[in-house]
Amino acid sequence: MTLKGDLSEFDLHEILNLISDRKKTGHLTLKRGKDKAIIHFNKGRICYIDTPYSKDSLFFKLEDKGVMPGGSSSKLKAESMSDTKQKELIIEKKLLKNHELNEFLLEELGRDLAELLFWKDAEFIFESKNELTEIVYEFKLEDALSEAISKSVNLRDLKKQVPAETETIHLKKPSSPDNMITLDAKQMELVFCLSRERTMDDLRIRFGRDSFEFYETVSTLIMNNVLENIVAESGQKKSEKEEGKRSSTNTPDKNKRDNEKLSEKEPTPIHGKYISRDDDRAPSGKDRKLTA
Repeated sequence: MTLKGDLSEFDLHEILNLISDRKKTGHLTLKRGKDKAIIHFNKGRICYIDTPYSKDSLFFKLEDKGVMPGGSSSKLKAESMSDTKQKELIIEKKLLKNHELNEFLLEELGRDLAELLFWKDAEFIFESKNELTEIVYEFKLEDALSEAISKSVNLRDLKKQVPAETETIHLKKPSSPDNMITLDAKQMELVFCLSRERTMDDLRIRFGRDSFEFYETVSTLIMNNVLENIVAESGQKKSEKEEGKRSSTNTPDKNKRDNEKLSEKEPTPIHGKYISRDDDRAPSGKDRKLTA
């Protein structure tokens, strides 16, 4: 079975339900501009999601969120393993219980899927496969959607606290050298991405983490006066501002001062030659002549 279309015409829920109801195995690919996400299905169950911001390994995610102690991956030499192999290793070494790991994986799936529910202008294509090589987990669609919808509400609330994707943001200058705050690793990572003014969308891509972590970090930094939104002036305010500048610069006193400065710098032409106002001496050969 091959499905192809646009999410502006079809709801993502409909596509997911169709694949799940028919118990299909394959890949659902979503493309939105430069962003690409792939939802992997095994017999109608979601077993993996690739998003532009979910490139980290399973071990890294577990260590990053404090579920497992840092350095576990390097100790077990698991850096180069696939997520499926890493999951098997975690269970084998009893680093986590099976239900604990599944709870974490379902939450991560919910975060990834919640982000995709906001993709209303993406193209999609589903391609059937006989079997998959990578099966990290297997969750029923209703469980995945329930988690995703809950997360999407949180994500919508987070988005309200930060500037829109097209708005520009930059580092705010501290009001005083004494106003020092402590940043965690994620906050420092985001600050280093802001070498110059950037749009929220550009910053999100450079930050490279999922939307939840991005919006949470930006929101915290704005509240701590580390980041600032650059609000563009409206056309009316801008024109009023420019008009005010023109009126202030065209006052009689200003014109008088400008004329005096001009008369000091520019010689006055007399009989075809330039004579300086502050000096009645005849100009030297280097002085300019008035062309008739």
